[in-house]
Amino acid sequence: ASEPPNFSWVVEGRLAGLAMPREPGHYRYLRERGVRHLQILSFLQIVEEANGRGEAVAVHCMLGHGRTGTLLACYLCKERHLAGSDAIQEIRRLRPGSIETAEQEQAVIRFCQCLR
Repeated sequence: ASEPPNFSWVVEGRLAGLAMPREPGHYRYLRERGVRHLQILSFLQIVEEANGRGEAVAVHCMLGHGRTGTLLACYLCKERHLAGSDAIQEIRRLRPGSIETAEQEQAVIRFCQCLR
């Protein structure tokens, strides 16, 4: 396990800030320190629980492109077992203009790699 970039506790053992985890060892590091909730993972859990109750989930950000597309692509990686680049392509097909930056693309690709 290795410490993720820019990791620090804001409230020891309860709330931390960090740059996006980039490798499986970063996730192990967080888990070993009791961190169980990351934004993407929390989002996917919310969707799973809502869908299990027969409820739909809507994802939004300011314009519905960048952050929205990023989370939607991560969902496709998990649910359809797509590679990150394939999930990005599918979201862009369904929602043109989605996933606006190289950083958002990398977030999807890295997240999908960690699922494997």
